[in-house]
Amino acid sequence: GKSLGPTAPPAAIVYTEFIEGLSTLGREAHKLGWIIDGGFLKGLEEGLKKANDAIDVFKMGVAKDAVSLLLAKVETAKEEGLSPEGYALLKYNLQYLLKKI
Repeated sequence: GKSLGPTAPPAAIVYTEFIEGLSTLGREAHKLGWIIDGGFLKGLEEGLKKANDAIDVFKMGVAKDAVSLLLAKVETAKEEGLSPEGYALLKYNLQYLLKKI
């Protein structure tokens, strides 16, 4: 079967690439059943787009708020909308992104 595994974080983050990669991971995780709720996936992609759009115009506070909101949604969804693998995948990648913004 297919799985998603950890990779080393980039030495220097390129926000657009990291966010697009995280969005792709979200879609793959949904296919694997790690993101159970399709509505959650849609919200994840919308939140990531909001963060990316804010970064594009150097509104880092808005980007941090968007990522923080996504982290809160991950915590809320961990009981029903996410498998343990999906929860860990999103939580740790979003925490890394938030730390780098």
